[in-house]
Formats: sequence, C-alpha cells, structure tokens
Amino acid sequence: MALISSKGAYGLRAMYELSLAQENTPVQIKHIAAKTGLSQNYLEQLLSILRRAGLVESIRGAHGGYHLAKPAEAIIVGEILEVLEGELQILNQGGQNDPLVLFYETCHERLVEIFNLPLSALQQYHERLLGQLHYTI
Repeated sequence: MALISSKGAYGLRAMYELSLAQENTPVQIKHIAAKTGLSQNYLEQLLSILRRAGLVESIRGAHGGYHLAKPAEAIIVGEILEVLEGELQILNQGGQNDPLVLFYETCHERLVEIFNLPLSALQQYHERLLGQLHYTI
C-alpha cells in the first residue's frame, strides 16, 4: 500500500530544492530538473499545482523561475503532500468494535505527526546522510 505516490515524492523533492535557494531567488525549472532527474514538463505540472495552492510563486522572463511563497520554516511537509495527493490517511479496514479500528486510528495519528514537519527540517536529513558517508581510498 503506497501512502505517497511518485507525484507527492517528486513534488516534495522539488520543494526541497527550492528551499535550498536563497529566499525569493527564483530557480529555473531546468536547474530543478538537473538536480532531481525529473522532466521539465512534469515539474511544470507539479509546480503549477503548488503555485495555485500558494506554496510557490513564479516569475516570468529570462531570469525568472520559481521560489517558495513563504519561508521554508512556515511550510509543512504534510501540507505539500496534501496539495499533491489529497488527504493523507490510512484506510480503516476494521469493523465496529474491532481492535483494528483503534490500530488504524493510531496509525493515522502517527502519520499526521510524522508529516507535521517544516520543509526546512529536511536539511537535517541531508546532514545525517553526510554523516553516514564514509570515503575510503
């Protein structure tokens, strides 16, 4: 069971790339595509959805591109995913008076907890990854 499709994962990746840019500095689609390995056409579609939701802004012209509409600290990962995927939830497959109902409710609460993370916090995962890399010659 996939909770997040490629649409949500790729959109989150694009938002992360935008969060690495200087505030209000537009990033061109071709730069994001090069960093993420995604097609420019697909990124345009994702960023258009995110723009309509007020999470990114676009600037036209030769030096234009996309930038976050608000600081990365003010954008929640779950908000990005809900814009792209719809409401994130674990389907309740239990019946009435079924202990699985409580299990699925707990799963949903934890899912909300996990994704209640500011976009800026993803940088911590980058730092953890760098700490795990070991080079040998």
